[in-house]
Amino acid sequence: MSYLVSFGPNFPKRIHHRATSLPSMASHPQSIGCDAGFQPYFYSSNPNRNLLVGAIVGGLDQNDGFTDDRSDFSL
Repeated sequence: MSYLVSFGPNFPKRIHHRATSLPSMASHPQSIGCDAGFQPYFYSSNPNRNLLVGAIVGGLDQNDGFTDDRSDFSL
């Protein structure tokens, strides 16, 4: 797995980043409150709606393992 978002065929798709997990203003112009985004977006197993191209993920374990889970805020 690549640790750089959008690099290679297998990169992180569920990083912990609010702007990437919520829909864009173009597709969802209504306001999304702090608590309103958890169920439909944050806890979803779907890939993030927006790519944070070039972001490098953190949170690797001692064996360079990475769990692609947006609910793990240490990533």
